[in-house]
Amino acid sequence: MKIKNNNILQIIVITGFFFVLQQAIASNVNASNNDIIISDELTKLEVTEYLHIFVDEDNSILYSDLPHIDDQFQSLVDLDVHGTIGNATYWLKLDLLHNEQSNKDILIEIQKPHLSSISFYSEQSNQIVLENTVGMDYPFQERPISHRNFTFPITLTAESNHTFYFQIQTNSFFQSPIVIWDHITFSEDNYKNQTLYGIYYGVMIAMALYNLFLFIALREKMYLFYVLFVFGFTMMQLVWDGFAFQWIWGDFPWWAQRANSFFIIWTSLFSLLFAKYFLHLKTQSPILNKILTIFISIFSISLLLPILFPIALSTQISTVIAALSLVMVVTIALKMRSKSREGIFFFTAWSVLLFCVFLNLLAAFHLVPLTLVTLEAPKIGALLEVFILSLGLADKIKRITVEKNREKRLRDIHSIFQNELQHITSIREYKGIVNRGSKALLNVTNYNNAIYIEKQDENWNIVFGENLVDKSKNIHIPKQYLYNPIQSDHLDITWLQYNEKKQFFLTLPLELESKVGLFILYKDQKELIPDDELKVIKQFVEQVSVCLKTQNSIEELDKSAQYDYLTGLYNRKYFEKYSNEIIVSMSNKKEAISLLIIDIDHFKVVNDTYGHQVGDDVIQYISRILKDVCTDLGIVGRFGGEEFIMVIPHISLRSVNQLCDKIHDNLMERSFTFNDGMFIPVTVSIGAVTSKECTLELTQLIKIADDALYEAKENGRNQTVFINNWQNASNNNDAV
Repeated sequence: MKIKNNNILQIIVITGFFFVLQQAIASNVNASNNDIIISDELTKLEVTEYLHIFVDEDNSILYSDLPHIDDQFQSLVDLDVHGTIGNATYWLKLDLLHNEQSNKDILIEIQKPHLSSISFYSEQSNQIVLENTVGMDYPFQERPISHRNFTFPITLTAESNHTFYFQIQTNSFFQSPIVIWDHITFSEDNYKNQTLYGIYYGVMIAMALYNLFLFIALREKMYLFYVLFVFGFTMMQLVWDGFAFQWIWGDFPWWAQRANSFFIIWTSLFSLLFAKYFLHLKTQSPILNKILTIFISIFSISLLLPILFPIALSTQISTVIAALSLVMVVTIALKMRSKSREGIFFFTAWSVLLFCVFLNLLAAFHLVPLTLVTLEAPKIGALLEVFILSLGLADKIKRITVEKNREKRLRDIHSIFQNELQHITSIREYKGIVNRGSKALLNVTNYNNAIYIEKQDENWNIVFGENLVDKSKNIHIPKQYLYNPIQSDHLDITWLQYNEKKQFFLTLPLELESKVGLFILYKDQKELIPDDELKVIKQFVEQVSVCLKTQNSIEELDKSAQYDYLTGLYNRKYFEKYSNEIIVSMSNKKEAISLLIIDIDHFKVVNDTYGHQVGDDVIQYISRILKDVCTDLGIVGRFGGEEFIMVIPHISLRSVNQLCDKIHDNLMERSFTFNDGMFIPVTVSIGAVTSKECTLELTQLIKIADDALYEAKENGRNQTVFINNWQNASNNNDAV
């Protein structure tokens, strides 16, 4: 079988992602009668285009037959067999003419480290003599010169013609770039290349190790996949450059033949895994994520192909996989480039790499000058790509850190306000509530001063901060400050005692029954409070306003503590209190009572994916639906976390089922959205129980309903499990 490729895409695919660079620097060659003239001034001479080739399709030609088929050799340039995969044997013929009067020591280098077997022959006294046999099928130490490429030392005798043959077999793509070197020039060039390669691989290894430490510290999958991608890409480059066989597995030819295909598939696999997690495709592009998951599964299985399949076939398969992964990466980069900061980094990194590969292609086709930069452009692009992606990860770390600090800050504010509210609710004096609330606001916001004023009819009264106000002047507050919190430096403060020119204000209005309250916080420097903090502050102020409304009534103060601050539903303590009262009443009348426990499905996923603020919004969204559904039927409370509880007296089995269906229907009809329309599907699981003659206590009802809820979750969530016919705690039950 023979597969030939003459297009640019195949060239790229041959090398997996970014293809092995080939030197194309032209040298001066004087030829006569097919001989290449070697002078004493020779330093470096590329002779590939002067080679002649005979392709032995049947593998039947012996080296002793070469003189008899000399007329069948063709120009390598004319035959154009580079880039083919087949089982044929390739015979290359090299004719050299040394016309100097002294012997000349030279090196012949074949710059293709993946060839399976190369037998080097010389023609001496009309006899073909085997000089060396090397290749990937043989241990590295058998090479005449320890070098990543195949290098043969020869001595050209004075004023003589020399003919050399190369018998080449390969399981990979056939290529035969051959260069003749002077020993000193070869050593100098090798030293220079070793330095450049050392820098390149050193940077790649350093980037991998750096991000490995980040993975160990942060336990984020995307860092692990990035490290595995860089590792695979680096190993792939080591294989292509011949260093892997030279330094790592030179004693294991079996693996050396298969490593190329393995690491091409490896790199393709982890490039897609990294893209999936780095760009959050599961939420940002679900369809693309599903397609990517299919490719990832196929590539994972394909890692076994180089071990199980023949080398030539696995090389072709890995080539196709590399092409598919490249198409997927380009598609992802184009689609996600404007959706997030990660998308921008991802698009930029791959654009730079592909540009460098394209630049190298232009140089290979002599459309741009062949310089060190254009020659090594793919490696430069790879370094830039890895560096840019690492910057993207670092940027993500920074934003994750900022987000975590923000969440911690919000939790701290919640904690401070909750603690303050506990104290405020116990205060029985109006000014004491205002005083405590003002100090809490100053503590959280880092403002310097605070006053609290109230407007009743057309007059403003000073409740807190009298010593800061010039009572001889009228207080004027524009209407826009009376509806929502505002951060501003334009408020008229001529009525303040400390009227400095540069003041920055935060105004927090309170809704009272017959009047309007306003907290005014101010300081010397402008410093905006983030919106999420401002929302929590607003919630605290709303709680303070509740306390102010009910400050003259102990009963009303106690009532304000009955409700969960986030949802406005009964908290667990007061729910149990009122539920027990209802149960006692129903028990005395021997009437039915039902209890429902409602749990938000996959709530942890919402918190982990979108943040706790969105999680709070989901809890509020569920509570609003439950309040609407439960109106005038019974009582509803927040049982804890993402769980809610309802007690409904005087209700039939059919009505309870209808009520549960109504809850599910409302969730489908009134979908939860955030961030200007982003949709999150929210469902609940419900466990319900009915005691026909109310013979069970609250704890028993809760236990039965909780078991039903557990069954609803086990059955797949988004459903109701109902247990009825309970006459007492020991009766059998029927689940619906």
